[in-house]
Amino acid sequence: MARRQEGKTARWYKAFYVLLIIHHSSRSMNFIKFGHPQYLYFLGFIPLFILLYIYVYKQKRKASERFSDFRLFQQLASSVNFRRQKIKSLMVIFGYTFLTLALTRPQFGSRLELVEKRGLDIMVALDISLSMQAEDVKPNRFQKAKYEIQTLIDKLDGDRVGLIIFAGDSFVQCPLTNDYDVAKMLLDVPPEPEYLLQKELIHPGTDIGRAIRFGIRLFQQGEAKGKATKSHEVIHKVTAERSEYKYKVLILVTDGEVLLPSSDPLEATKEAAKLGIYVYALGVGVPGQGTPIPLHDHEGKFIEYKKDRTGELVLTQLNDTLLRKISTLSGGRYYLASAKGAEVDDLYKDISNLERKELEKSQFTQYEERFQYFLLGALILLAVELILSERKMIYSR
Repeated sequence: MARRQEGKTARWYKAFYVLLIIHHSSRSMNFIKFGHPQYLYFLGFIPLFILLYIYVYKQKRKASERFSDFRLFQQLASSVNFRRQKIKSLMVIFGYTFLTLALTRPQFGSRLELVEKRGLDIMVALDISLSMQAEDVKPNRFQKAKYEIQTLIDKLDGDRVGLIIFAGDSFVQCPLTNDYDVAKMLLDVPPEPEYLLQKELIHPGTDIGRAIRFGIRLFQQGEAKGKATKSHEVIHKVTAERSEYKYKVLILVTDGEVLLPSSDPLEATKEAAKLGIYVYALGVGVPGQGTPIPLHDHEGKFIEYKKDRTGELVLTQLNDTLLRKISTLSGGRYYLASAKGAEVDDLYKDISNLERKELEKSQFTQYEERFQYFLLGALILLAVELILSERKMIYSR
């Protein structure tokens, strides 16, 4: 009897190891996968359950023989169906096995699915000129502008976003990407405009026209790069030049002051409009109110307000008239940064209504879930085990 039970236990261990082999093999084979393979280790308790059942059964038998009257014991034993007891025990074990397998979410039988990602290419141009140090909005224009951009990025879903920083010249701070965490990290990199000027890292002044043309050039480079790297893919094939850029948006985040005579933002906007690029503007500052520009030392302590060569106080003012003209020329819209930030919601809703292009096509293997069969088997076994009686049927004559 003991050898027979040991043989059964050995078979359960073998079955458990077979399942482990299947689990490890499935990593390199496509015929089966487990959604939660960690639950396979619960099958290791099955041999313990068998040994526990054998131990409890023997202890009950010994207790009955020791403390019961022999004739009474024979009468009680004759009414018990020991075969059914074993069947019920097996049902519990198999029910546990099937329930565990259901928890692992076995998946076999697969199909290929094509996923298409659609979105816009959004380039944000952030003004880092000295006038963005003005404190007519809190904490200052520059920090408020960065907060507005970060809020916008948090709302994006599927679109690619890039970042330009500009003053007298323009630079790429973040190329177009759909990794929004990277975009927000690079948004935090530029220090205050005053520091950049002190270190001569940027040219003084504000050239919005150059920033717009720089954005156009980046869009053109991205379009050419996209065609070169994805020529083998079936994407939207467009022939009209305007059609290529109608999925692109340039957002200016600035106070709108143009201090360089060579800058011509309206002509640059017309160039963008001819290509179909939408130019939006987000004004940062208080319209109709001149504000001094604070200067600080290398430790960030306030020194004085900026003055011109004659000693007069320099006042900076939001040029919302220019920003409205820019956005109107290209089919975009102008928004004014506010304390509550509702304009970012409106801006996002506006660009969300624009037509989106196919950014990426990819195939992936979708496996069919099969856990329901094991779950059904477990429920049936456990239900039958509850209904099945251990007692023999006694028929009265």
